[in-house]
Amino acid sequence: MILAGRQYILYRSKADEIIIRVFGDGHFGARGSRVDKWKRDIAEVEDDPRMYWLELGDWGDLINPRDRRFDPKHVDPDIPIAVYGEYGSYVREQVQGQYQPVQEKGVGAAYGNHEWYYMNQTDQSNLHAALCENLHIPNLSYCFMLDLVFIKVGNNAVPYNRVYHDERPVNDSHASWSVRVWGHHGMSGARTPGGKVKNLIDAMHRWPSADLVILGHGHSQVIAPPMISIDGDAACRKQVTHTRLGAMTGSYLEAYPISDHPSYGERAGYEPNYLGPLDIHFKPWERVKWIPMVARDDR
Repeated sequence: MILAGRQYILYRSKADEIIIRVFGDGHFGARGSRVDKWKRDIAEVEDDPRMYWLELGDWGDLINPRDRRFDPKHVDPDIPIAVYGEYGSYVREQVQGQYQPVQEKGVGAAYGNHEWYYMNQTDQSNLHAALCENLHIPNLSYCFMLDLVFIKVGNNAVPYNRVYHDERPVNDSHASWSVRVWGHHGMSGARTPGGKVKNLIDAMHRWPSADLVILGHGHSQVIAPPMISIDGDAACRKQVTHTRLGAMTGSYLEAYPISDHPSYGERAGYEPNYLGPLDIHFKPWERVKWIPMVARDDR
C-alpha cells in the first residue's frame, strides 16, 4: 500500500463545490474500449475549474500475444501490429497523451490487474511509474491512502486550479478541511449488484479511518449507503457522528460491443455495464461530501 500524503486543493468562496472525477477500467487497446467517451469526460475536467481527477487502474487492456487470454479479435483493429514490439510503451503513451491536458489537476494514478500482469510477464515493472512520472502526479500503486486537503484562499492567492502534491501552498492561518481517502483497484469477482455492494461495504469496515473508500475493477458504478459511526467528544459529554462514503467507479469497456466476434463479457453473460467515471462532490466550507448516481443514456 502507498501512503500518498496530503494532496492540497484550493477554493475561493464559501459556496464553492469541488468535484473529484474518478476514472477506472478504461482498457485502452481493447475492442469495445470507448476512448471517445473517455476523452469527452477528460475534456470536461479540463473545461471545468471545479473538477480534478484520479485514475484507479486498468487504464490499459495490455493483453499481448504471449498472454494465454490473448484473442486477436479482441484487440482494437486500429492498433497496428508493428507496435507489439513495444506494446506496453505504446498503450502507456496513448493514455498519457489523453491525460496530458489535465495533468496539473491530477490527484494521482493507480494501476490494476491488467497492468500488473503485463508488467510481471514482460519484466517492465516501471511501466506505470513512467506514466505517473511523465504526468508529474503521485504513483498510487495498486492500493493507497491519501488526504485530500481543501483550503480556502483569497482571490489574489497562489494559482488554485491545480493539485499541490504534499506541498502546502499557503500558511496555516487559512481554513482547511481534510478528507481521508482509501483506494484500491478492486479485488472482487462479484457479478450481482448485491455482491458488489457487499464487497464495497466490507472494504469500508476494513478501513474505518477513511472518510471515503473507492474501488474499481467491477465495471459498475456502485454507491454504498452512508456508514455512520457514533462516538463521544473529548470530554465524553457530547455525541459526535462520523459519516463515511464508499463507491465503485464505472468502466469504458463495453461488455457488448458491436461486433460479430463476442467479447469476454458477452461470452460470460455479464450485465451491460455503466460507461463513465465516478464523480465525488465536496462543499469544503460546509464540510459536506456526496456521490450522485448518474444515468446517461447515450451510446
